[in-house]
Order: sequence, then C-alpha cells, then structure tokens
Amino acid sequence: MVIIRDDPDLSEFRLVTRDNEPNGTESNETVADNGDESDNGEEVPFDIQLPYQHLYLARNFQALPGHTYLEEGSVQTLPLIPANLIMGLRVLIPGQTIPLNYSNPEIVNAIRESLDENHNMFGFLQKKIMHDPKRHIIASRDLGKIIGVTLEIFEVGSDEDHQGEFCCKARVTQRFRVLDCVSSGRWFAQGRVLILPEIVLEDPLQPSCPASLERWRRGSKRAVCDLQVAQTTAWPSFVYRQYELTLVVATAKQYFLTLLTDKNACCAKVPDDPVQLSYWILINFPMSDSIRVEMLSLNNALHRLHRLIDYFKNYHQSIRCIGCFQEIGLIKDIFFMSASGPQGVYINPNGFTHETITLYKVDNIILDPVVSTQYSWFPGYAWSIASCARCHCHVGWRFKAVKRALVPKCFYGITKRAITLPGRAQGERREDETDDMADNMLPPRLLAI
Repeated sequence: MVIIRDDPDLSEFRLVTRDNEPNGTESNETVADNGDESDNGEEVPFDIQLPYQHLYLARNFQALPGHTYLEEGSVQTLPLIPANLIMGLRVLIPGQTIPLNYSNPEIVNAIRESLDENHNMFGFLQKKIMHDPKRHIIASRDLGKIIGVTLEIFEVGSDEDHQGEFCCKARVTQRFRVLDCVSSGRWFAQGRVLILPEIVLEDPLQPSCPASLERWRRGSKRAVCDLQVAQTTAWPSFVYRQYELTLVVATAKQYFLTLLTDKNACCAKVPDDPVQLSYWILINFPMSDSIRVEMLSLNNALHRLHRLIDYFKNYHQSIRCIGCFQEIGLIKDIFFMSASGPQGVYINPNGFTHETITLYKVDNIILDPVVSTQYSWFPGYAWSIASCARCHCHVGWRFKAVKRALVPKCFYGITKRAITLPGRAQGERREDETDDMADNMLPPRLLAI
C-alpha cells in the first residue's frame, strides 16, 4: 500500500538540483533489484513502445470492432461527456489516447448502455457548460463558439477481477463545433455538432506552372523552377514558400525536434502529414489550454503550424513552477520515454488523469522519501512524488530504475498542470494558470500514481 503524508516533515525530503543529480548517474538512494540482469553489466535500454500501451492498468483489454470516421462538414448527434467526467483534463487533442477508469455505478451503467447500443463515439467539450433542468437544454451564452472533439472508445478492459468498475481506452479523433444541446433523459446530454474540416492547401504555384516545367518541379531543380514560375505572378517566390506544404512540414519538424537533445527522437512516431504533425506538436510540447483551444479552432493545418512556431519563438527555454515561477527544468532536457512522444496521458487508480512530460533533469524540487513500484506508468521503474522546493506545490514524480542495467537510470515526469513558460504569448490568459494552480491543491490520493 502506498503511503502519502498529508503533513510531511520536510527534513525527510531530498532536494534535487541539476548539480546534485546529473543525468545517468546513481544517487545515494537505492531501489530493490531483482538481480536477474545479465552478468556482463550491459545496459538495457527502456522499450519506448511500452508506455502508450498502459500496461499498468493490468486489464485484459478487448478491441471493439471497426473505426468510426465522421464526414467533414456533416451534422451529427452525439452524447456529450461532461467536462468533469475526465478528471484532470480540460482540453483533448486529436491523436491522443486517453485511459479511463470509473467506479461510479451511474457512470459505468451509462457508458455500458451506450456500448450495448453500438454507440462508442462520444463528444467532449473543451469548455464547461451549465445544465438547466427546467428547460431541458444546455445553457451557454457562447454555445456556438465551443470547440469539442470526438472521443471513440476502442478497447474495453475485462472486469472479472474488478467488479463494478469500467476501464477502457479512448482515442480522440476529430474536431467539432456545437450547434445546440438538449437533455436526453439519460446520463449524457445529446448535442448536435458540426464536424469541422481539416483543410490542407494545395501547391500554390501549381496553377501557374506551365506544362513544360512540370517534370522539372518533381526533381532536384524544383527551387529553380519555382523561382521562374513566381516571376510570372504578382508575388515574389518567398511568399509562396510560406505555403509550400513539404517545406512547412520539414521546417516545423526540424524546429521542434531541435528544441530537444534526445537520441530517441529519431525512433519516435513523428508524423509527416501536416494535420497530424500539428496535433502531435500540440500534444507533446507544454503550452496553456487557451493556446491549445485557439489552435483547435483553426481549420487550416499550415496556419496552425505557423502559429505554433511563432508561439514557441516568443518563449525562453525554461520550464517553471506555476505556483511560484521557480525554474524547475529546461525544454532541452525533454526526451522521448514513449514512442508516441515526450508527453503522454496516464491515469492513477483513483481515476485522475495526468498529462505528463518526461525530462532527463530537473532543478529545485524536493522528493518524497516514499518510493513505490505499484501502478508505475513506466514498467521497471519505481516512482516518488516530486514537489517544488520553493512553494511545495506538487509538480510530478521521479522515476528510478529498479534494475541497475535499465537505462535511463532516472528521469522525471512533470505534470502539465504544474508548469508554465515565461513570457506568455498574445492570447494566453492568466486565468488558465489560476485554474491549474487550484488543480495542484489536490488531495494526496490524486497525486499518487
């Protein structure tokens, strides 16, 4: 059983800085070793394919048949998941896999009823709405401005050893805009939503290119050909380069991967598709919920990529505690502990989800002396709670290898709600940080993995 102290003696905590625990070295603490690694002392790299499988849930998951894709521009009726049903998350991004675990009988029965009717697609709103029981509608002054995402349950866990609970994995697939909401007499409200399109602009110079130059544009002389074609138009060539699909995608990938100093980046699943790449960046790099919602409101993938690059150029390369603005890490220390990216969504036994980003090194945090391997999100690692050394807000966890041969020996998982980036960009609202600070005043049972 994991013991978390409500009022701990801070003298038992260990202060961690970038100097006293460098990456890849052993600290004075030890974790029980199973002793089954090879005698030759060879290092065993962690399998980055494991984390996004969520093996810590210890369930026999069964895949649901089929995959639902809703036509862009169509109007659909979906059951809407209340914002507080996914504890810990306020904004979901297409491409994310969300683990869910419920023990509330009403919630469990409502979800199972939908699945029994072959309805495994739900809508999740990125903004809280109020329910008016007298009018049987959802009241919100900004209803038409609310952006939501579709959430498709694709795997359901067996409940043979967990009677009364419901565990599943869901993937976020598409964006929508809410048209109206009505009560359905069931646990979930029903909403009419407009599925938003994913617009990818075609080659802007293609219509102006003469047939005699087509074959040259497909080869190594494309840049020269584009320069010649642009001279026949009203705009210089550099204007068209801003909207050239392959160039923008390559620039975005190079920019964001060079922010990191990680050899696992080459093994990660970084998409080449502009739509998927824009969502991958939204998922894996720390930014406020207001910026995420703004990016989700854009239908043009290239516009989204340009805005994301501009957003990060306005920031310093430090990660700071949201409670006191103390520097606790650097963006260059972010690394890929999962093939899906450096930031993932994980859940604890109490059903609280944490968006967690992995770093090699941190600074100015204190560690709880209690160490546990129970429910570890990263197989082979023991975890302990990490807090800010200045304001003592919970910021994440330290993960230490159980086996001496496993590498990395030690790393840190920092929860997204605990951090902020200095120099907020235009459009980023201060109330997002206030909400996140309130989230960090959570009961200890929600902070433990």
